[in-house]
Amino acid sequence: IEIGPDGTLCVPVDIDAQKLGCGIFSVRADFSVPGFGKYTDYYRFSVMKKLSNTHPTKSVFGTLISFRHNSEGDLFGRKLMEWGFGSTTWYSPISSPDIEKNLADTAGARELFKKYRISNQVNAMRPVTEEMKKFGSLRKVMREAGKNFKATPEMEKMIEECAYVFVKNMPAEVLECVALGNEEESTTVGLYDEYAKLQLAFRRGAKRANPDILVAPTHGTSGYSSTRGRDAIDGYLEAAKKMGVLYDAVAVHPYWNYDYDPLWDFDDNIGYLKSRMAHYGYPPDTPIYMSECGNMCDAEIPQWGTYWYDGYKAGKPSYDFCNQEIFQACLYMRNYLTALKYYPALRGVNVWTTQPYIDRNFSPLLLCKAVNTLGNLYPDVEYIGDIRPSAKIRGYAFKLKGADGGGIAAVWSTDLSVIRGRRAGPKIRVNFGQPVEFFDFDGNPRSARKDADGFVEIPLTFAPLTIRAADPEKLLKALQSADVNDDSSSLLVAFRPTPGGQIEASLDNLTGRRNAGEIKVGGKSYAFDIAPKESARFFVGGSKGGANVGRLYSWSANWDISGDSQKARAAGSWDMQYFYVPRVAGKPDWSKIPPLPMSTKMTPKGGKAAVNSENAKATYKLAWDEDNLYLRVDISDSQFIPTPEKWASHSASNALYSFDCALNVYFDTAADARAKRDSSALKSAGFSDVGQYDTNDYVYHFAPTKDGKDGRGHVNRWQGVDQQIADGVNMATKKEASEKIKCDWRRTPDGGVYEITFARRYIEPILLKSGSIAGFGISLHDFSKDEKGKRIYNALSNSTEPGTHTDYRPFFWPLMILK
Repeated sequence: IEIGPDGTLCVPVDIDAQKLGCGIFSVRADFSVPGFGKYTDYYRFSVMKKLSNTHPTKSVFGTLISFRHNSEGDLFGRKLMEWGFGSTTWYSPISSPDIEKNLADTAGARELFKKYRISNQVNAMRPVTEEMKKFGSLRKVMREAGKNFKATPEMEKMIEECAYVFVKNMPAEVLECVALGNEEESTTVGLYDEYAKLQLAFRRGAKRANPDILVAPTHGTSGYSSTRGRDAIDGYLEAAKKMGVLYDAVAVHPYWNYDYDPLWDFDDNIGYLKSRMAHYGYPPDTPIYMSECGNMCDAEIPQWGTYWYDGYKAGKPSYDFCNQEIFQACLYMRNYLTALKYYPALRGVNVWTTQPYIDRNFSPLLLCKAVNTLGNLYPDVEYIGDIRPSAKIRGYAFKLKGADGGGIAAVWSTDLSVIRGRRAGPKIRVNFGQPVEFFDFDGNPRSARKDADGFVEIPLTFAPLTIRAADPEKLLKALQSADVNDDSSSLLVAFRPTPGGQIEASLDNLTGRRNAGEIKVGGKSYAFDIAPKESARFFVGGSKGGANVGRLYSWSANWDISGDSQKARAAGSWDMQYFYVPRVAGKPDWSKIPPLPMSTKMTPKGGKAAVNSENAKATYKLAWDEDNLYLRVDISDSQFIPTPEKWASHSASNALYSFDCALNVYFDTAADARAKRDSSALKSAGFSDVGQYDTNDYVYHFAPTKDGKDGRGHVNRWQGVDQQIADGVNMATKKEASEKIKCDWRRTPDGGVYEITFARRYIEPILLKSGSIAGFGISLHDFSKDEKGKRIYNALSNSTEPGTHTDYRPFFWPLMILK
């Protein structure tokens, strides 16, 4: 071969695409030069059926798109179209009062959006008037005013005018829906009526500029699940309805919503959103947008911070297919298929992957093939039913629109252990009663052998398997009635205390089949009959002594389920402790609040003998108001040993646990750790029992002053929740939390006292309102010296398990219920 004068060479490769099939492949190339050793390099090679973004469902398949990240904008736009990405959000040609310059600078990008038929679906207002720019951040103004915030007529006028200018000058072809703010619910909570005045002022300005523009209450909440976002959307819709207004559309950011965790289910949360919209009078066809979600890296190298793209943007370091890239592609493919259930009302799902490629040649990630397969196989569909023959199998069936018609369905395993390679996938046995075609993740045809009885045995994986047939309803019914070799329970069982002191049992039917039977709890029987994907709630007793403050309640019971279906049969036990937190008006009068004990003594590593913890004793008290959660800890320590010399270490502020009388404080904001550990359904899905924090847990560390005297104690946020359930990009940083959480340390004759104030911002998404429940753990680090002067470590905590530390054990933290 001979390399050209520009240093490159293009060589045609004779590959039979029909024989090879569609997909993305790793390629090894060996280069040999006489007199030199062999050189080997690696590439990616893809075979796809190119799309043109003319299929009706194209906008469902969205991601975050920016043409500023590379110098080959036109080629990138063409690749996005051919792969099948048809929508994005957040593209804004104008962002400041210098509108003419903005439009001139962004003209090229606007043309690429039009040329490659990529919809820009949702945007939020920018400060495009001098008055709005001078005013600054509305979020900051509201946060500083707090519950005293009032929307003034001047604010309304300013926002209406800014909205008018923003929409009037925004090219209509790149603007579908607009909103006043984004992920602002941390500042609007409790102020929905006041904020609605500004939201509707924005709406008036936008409609005056373009009567056809869609207006949403927000670009999206930072998360949408039972722990974050639901209250805010309800608040926005209710406040607007009181003023006689229904929005044109609703947008949310359901980050970390997938299908393998019943507590954070993408489908369930979309369904809940639709139900709340219906509650407020919105028609079923009202547009909804998942305007941000996902944000999952395609590589997993923990030391590099690959938890999300916000923290890691460097891309994959090699051309191999790691498990994480497969994980990302399959989960997003499954979410897109779930979105098609709600199409056409659900207009787009932005999975927040700005660079779905590996190199300057736009070698695609597997995600691109997932989108390409969906665009080719599901170009225009109408949902007809769910497929859930067992708890860990999911699918959806559709009618194919168009001349050919027919039916199409996708089915897969949601078992986390399957996608992580720890377990083989389940098999289903189906009698289709009609000819069917099978297609894999890449869209390649597959085959399955039919037995003498007309049944086909199909091994399922984490990648959706597509099945096509002439009769849609017959296809749906065959898959719904499939036999499954899956031994997981079809019911998710959990128990939790109520504000009134009762214990409520919840049984969630994880399948698409009716579940009926009986559950015995503590020797008493309760009948249930639960429709597909529905839940049953009932009381199974109560606290002995009611729901009094200052008392640590315990409740435990064995439970056993017998049902019509073998899949409904399960057994287990539940053991929890909980307490009630009083509401106060401002700073608490601690003398009126009874203490709770920290009486669990830690066991040393290996668990052979209890550590002598007689030196220190501690109690804690909690109180709350609508702005703060208050904590007081009283410590009795006959050997309080300040070590000011240790502060000379550069790592001291991140190792507060090494100081005497240091505290660890923990919050399980979703109060779901015990359910994840104790549920047999979740255990079988791969959730670890060895101990771990998850994305809704906080861990704070506190220590006394450097010299041990009275003053501000030290604070370190050791672990934070996922930012998307705590104000998004505006979540308090570790530095801010460490500086602004109030921590007062006072020395006493026999020890010391902490008084700590957690402003609402530092424990989000916990809602400071009556009835809120969260896990709360606390531990005390105690150092003393023996008769030889040797430093000895002792520790106390409120762990519900004797001899067990609270670290990395959120399922052993008691529950706190706000009175």
